[in-house]
Amino acid sequence: MTAKEQITKILGSISSVNIGFSGIFIFKSSELDQAQLGYAIDSNGKSLCGKRPSQWKESWIVIGKDETEGDPVFVDTSNAHLPVFMAEHGTGIWEPFMIADSLEGFEGIIKTLKELSMSRETPLGLERNPVTEEEANQFRAMLDEQHPKSEDWYWKLMISNDF
Repeated sequence: MTAKEQITKILGSISSVNIGFSGIFIFKSSELDQAQLGYAIDSNGKSLCGKRPSQWKESWIVIGKDETEGDPVFVDTSNAHLPVFMAEHGTGIWEPFMIADSLEGFEGIIKTLKELSMSRETPLGLERNPVTEEEANQFRAMLDEQHPKSEDWYWKLMISNDF
């Protein structure tokens, strides 16, 4: 199975998730080509990819975006595990940080967040039904165990009860 086929398969099994003020928008597989606009290609279809460390790479495929900041969530297809990254947009350079060691792991994180987000999708919902210490500890333990190479601060911030 190609990387694109794996991405399409995973995107078919997950959807966007919101907890309080935080969230990740996940593109549908039919939206993948359009999702690359402004990252891998410009509005004329010209490549924006480069070889320098701070440039967008041809192997990066945008699959979503952070709901708060609009930062891209993308898969690095040059790695067989298909790790998932995020990078701040609008700075003129791309400095990615890994948020999941693999695409399958990302799927697991999103599915777990979906369960945690039940009746917490909005800021008011989270205020009325905060993430319990036990739930947060279980989520953190899963991240530590299954994603030892990733920057888990992003996910931990997402489930925090800070309003």
